[in-house]
Amino acid sequence: MNTPPPTYSAPDPHRRTAGGGFWLYLPLFAALELAIAQHGPSLGIGLYVGLLIGLSLHSSLARQEYAARLALALTLLPLTRLLTLVLPLLALPPLLGYLAVLAGSALACAVVLLQLNLRFSAVGLGLRVPVLHLLMLSSVPGLAALHFAFAAPVAVVSGELLARPPAPAAPLALLALGGVLFIGGVLEEVILRGVVQAVALPLMGRRALIFSALAGAVLHVGSSPSSALLLIGLVGWLFAHISYHTGSVLGVALLRGSTNVLYLLGLPALLGTPDSPALLVALAPLGMPTALLVLVLLVLMSLLLAWVLVLFGYLCARPTS
Repeated sequence: MNTPPPTYSAPDPHRRTAGGGFWLYLPLFAALELAIAQHGPSLGIGLYVGLLIGLSLHSSLARQEYAARLALALTLLPLTRLLTLVLPLLALPPLLGYLAVLAGSALACAVVLLQLNLRFSAVGLGLRVPVLHLLMLSSVPGLAALHFAFAAPVAVVSGELLARPPAPAAPLALLALGGVLFIGGVLEEVILRGVVQAVALPLMGRRALIFSALAGAVLHVGSSPSSALLLIGLVGWLFAHISYHTGSVLGVALLRGSTNVLYLLGLPALLGTPDSPALLVALAPLGMPTALLVLVLLVLMSLLLAWVLVLFGYLCARPTS
């Protein structure tokens, strides 16, 4: 007789006390990121290995099943962060390094899903509200412009593909890098909103939405200004609500991946970054029209605000089941 896999959507009667300790991991992640920013990746590797061991012990020694599952899900964060710290030290070509990080993160996510006995539907990998997903994708330009206004990224391709005349292989390399950035954004949302949030909900209730949003923000401490951290947290909170109310993480995952491509590749090539010239500067004989640029960014951010209002109206109008 085949026994169906257990479900973990029922609220934990002990969640008021059991979930409290997990909030302490958030400032710990932030402290580790600050240490990496101050002392380099070598120290960060040792610290994240220690945190990974600690979360593994927490998962194996926890008395409550919900707490053990959440600790196991949280191991994905130091695992993926370790990959981004270790692989650059191997002196791999940038694109190959991105691919290795992506492959390792996907493998770690698959292993944790198997350990947690979670199906794809349990982490929201399903097209349940296609109209909403299409509506969300229309906000990619505004969301990318908002990120760019708060923190212009360091050029991803570090000059070879953006600052110099493109070689024959450059368009193909840019296309490949765009694909890696897109899939990386999708995987990030699957981990945060699909795995971590889904496993935290039975333990923390609705506070799990805030937890997943803050978990995504603290991993950028040390590498992003405070204004960008606030934006990352707010966007993560919005994404958490969308995935929670729709039961699908697909829309926010596609939105994150598309925004990554435009924010990290498209806008730096068009507008320029501290280490990459702007395409508009080269095209305009008298320099980039700053007023026009500011106007375009304001229009895109206004469209994003309108999208947020329409989105919440759509969610509020949906009948609750």
